Amino acid sequence: MGFVPAEIVWTIRDNMVAASRVVKRAQRRFVYAQDDAHAAPALHLLTASDMLKGEAVPDRKFMVHRVNPEDDNPYGTGLGLQLYWPVFFKRKGILS
Repeated sequence: MGFVPAEIVWTIRDNMVAASRVVKRAQRRFVYAQDDAHAAPALHLLTASDMLKGEAVPDRKFMVHRVNPEDDNPYGTGLGLQLYWPVFFKRKGILS
């Protein structure tokens, strides 16, 4: 998979809202769903009540790292695709 969802835990410090920590969450609990045909796919959390489409996540609650997301693949590409040639060359002794 080419995406990693992370939950932002917010707190109040000095009368200001700030992020206290970022917790990585399991990919299997999230999907991208497209509510409108003209809008980009949005991140949804799978719940017991809706295991196919999931529920939309609140704004500024989750951040997602994706590598090369596209229109037909909002999840992005895996790191293996990005790292294959550098690892291959290193193992063969081409790079020092």
